[in-house]
Amino acid sequence: MSLAFADKGPGYFSNTTPAERVEDLLKFYGLSKWGFVVYRCTCGDDARWARFMTRLNTNKDHVLREIYHKPELADALEWSVQEDPSLDGATKDEVRRRFRKWVNSKPEIPNGLDDFKKQFFMRENPRYNYCIHVDSDAMESVTPQPPVIGGPEGPMSGYVNVVRADENWDLPDFDRFDWHSYESSKACNVEDKDYSEDEDEDDYDEGEPEIEGSRLHDVGWMMVDATTLVPETYSTFIKSPSWDRLYCRPPKILER
Repeated sequence: MSLAFADKGPGYFSNTTPAERVEDLLKFYGLSKWGFVVYRCTCGDDARWARFMTRLNTNKDHVLREIYHKPELADALEWSVQEDPSLDGATKDEVRRRFRKWVNSKPEIPNGLDDFKKQFFMRENPRYNYCIHVDSDAMESVTPQPPVIGGPEGPMSGYVNVVRADENWDLPDFDRFDWHSYESSKACNVEDKDYSEDEDEDDYDEGEPEIEGSRLHDVGWMMVDATTLVPETYSTFIKSPSWDRLYCRPPKILER
């Protein structure tokens, strides 16, 4: 259980809402803002991007203000959108690299946080362990053409890519991985007289269809229903084992 919830008792998760859990996290660490960092990885259509962000914020306000009745959480949410022409077409690994630099350069540690809480602050806060990657497919899924041109928007749908970047994710960046050299090295090992069958397990190739260079089941990111980003997905990621429990490999979309 998260340190922020350690004194809440065994029935805490079944007796609280996702919004209440986010609220408790903010109170415990003295945080004034929360929310995922969003990386815009599709350039050119600024009007559609503006519509994407509008729909994200409209959904956020509806869920937090009207369903959970937590207007203060809606006011405190900050997406921290990262826009740069060099991000156009960026892979999930590239976004992870940039996100980790952002985390290291902007820890946003609250003033007055005691040393004990500082040990857990970064690892328990989803804002510093997961980020959002939005490519053209994700943007278009959230901003389909209205039924009537110029007509009202329907309920939000679609997905975004959630990238895992916590300290436990220590696999190679497969967008730069040299499979040819890796497989050649493995072939040489098999020919080695000291090679044993126990070494036959492949750390990087689980036989899955390749996605952005990765052949593992867990590619380090997943497609998540955009309507559930806050507070449901955010609150779930406060608990560190949640990724393994929820993970579904693209192109399957995680729906809560």
